Amino acid sequence: MGETEDYGKSFITEDLTAKYKITDIDDSGTTKYFGFTDKDGNWFIMSLTTTEARYIKGTSGYTTSWTGRAGLTYDYFYNAF
Repeated sequence: MGETEDYGKSFITEDLTAKYKITDIDDSGTTKYFGFTDKDGNWFIMSLTTTEARYIKGTSGYTTSWTGRAGLTYDYFYNAF
């Protein structure tokens, strides 16, 4: 977490993904998938194409979600987090 000055106002910025570590990578197709987990079982998967990155996250069931990653519904970062 850091503090940033903007036009004389101080506000806190937070890295919402800092607690996650890369767990799985699937770069075999046109859409690439990157799976991240934290120590408590929370997770997110990022799907990446040449034009967009989208996210899905959860609090359990990572392995099932990773296995079915191509069929999941992904959204913008600001909606997922």
